Amino acid sequence: RLPLPWPRFQHTLWQANRLALDGRFDQARAAYGQAARQARHLGGEETAVVATGRLLLSYCAGRMEGAGPLIGAIQCVNPSLAHAARVLHLSVLGRRMEARVLAAEGWRAPACDWSPLSTTCLQGAAQAAVGDAPACRDTYSALLPYSGRILTGLGRAMAGPVDWYLALLASAMGDHLRAAEHLSALEQTAERTGLTWWRHRARTAGWTVRRPLRIPHRPAGSAARGRRRADAPPARPFVMPHGSSPRAGPVAIVRGPVRRPARHDQSIRRRIMNHPESGRGGASPRPTVATAAVRRP
Repeated sequence: RLPLPWPRFQHTLWQANRLALDGRFDQARAAYGQAARQARHLGGEETAVVATGRLLLSYCAGRMEGAGPLIGAIQCVNPSLAHAARVLHLSVLGRRMEARVLAAEGWRAPACDWSPLSTTCLQGAAQAAVGDAPACRDTYSALLPYSGRILTGLGRAMAGPVDWYLALLASAMGDHLRAAEHLSALEQTAERTGLTWWRHRARTAGWTVRRPLRIPHRPAGSAARGRRRADAPPARPFVMPHGSSPRAGPVAIVRGPVRRPARHDQSIRRRIMNHPESGRGGASPRPTVATAAVRRP
């Protein structure tokens, strides 16, 4: 390590990017803070370089809701990256209509500097967030030759593995099989290079993409809708809460035709005629008498 301002600044940026790539975001923020203090003594565009690294760190860490000041810091230096970051920022805040209006203005070409691929990756994430399918196809074609690689922005702005953004774009286009393939490739790359955080991220996202289809339990077709399962319990008769009289118990109303012998019907009629409320002995008859009532035991 040389005790010179510029090499020290470059080394600090490299450390911050390496920590961010490992998923150690708190330590990466501290390193970027140290780089920002060093950039003040250098002048020029180095402050914007640090802001660019912090912006990509915010995206990888999932904290784009607080990236507003960083977007403003790079607006003049990298307008294409600032535009994509603004779309992501609005989407995370839930202002999706504003994000779509901003995206409808068009996606600007990445600047020809040290961060064109990192800018293209962030543009792809923004296009997937707003569902711009034509732009997703173009960006997917532009990034596909870099599948299996990791973008570090020359040690200044770490965007991470390209397969992550390819998976986002493929999923936004509705090609979930290809998205799963990119996530599998990302998992293998992270396993080979020791990037445990990206491996876990790819594996978790892969489980979401590879969810099994929900198979309906009921067979298709109108004939199967009214068919009852063979092992289903028999339908219980509807039981009224009270009987036909205060002295009677609950009555079961049997649905459907009931066939009984004539002797049984005569026995029921005699019971009804001898009932205290049947009208004999001066009692007023009930308004309605069930013709087929069976007292439950």
